[in-house]
Amino acid sequence: FGQTVENLFYVSFLIKEGSCGIELDDNGLPSLLIPNARTDEEGRGQDVSKHQAILSLDYGTWQDLIKAFDITEPMIPHREEERGTQMGARGWYA
Repeated sequence: FGQTVENLFYVSFLIKEGSCGIELDDNGLPSLLIPNARTDEEGRGQDVSKHQAILSLDYGTWQDLIKAFDITEPMIPHREEERGTQMGARGWYA
């Protein structure tokens, strides 16, 4: 669940920068649209209609979506866990 929330956060920035978008598929469900490759400057500079939305996703809804769409594997691979740093004697920033 946590990785899904993190991925949604990162994808939201890709959408904001114009690197991808959202379109409705044949079933009326949202899916990612990957446009032709372009630089960040090109993506920002284009006269693109911008909209904002707020998404709410709780653990129960996440589980329901996994069952409803028969999701067995993630589309975005799980990132490697970083090794935790030990807190120094003077705190985290020591």
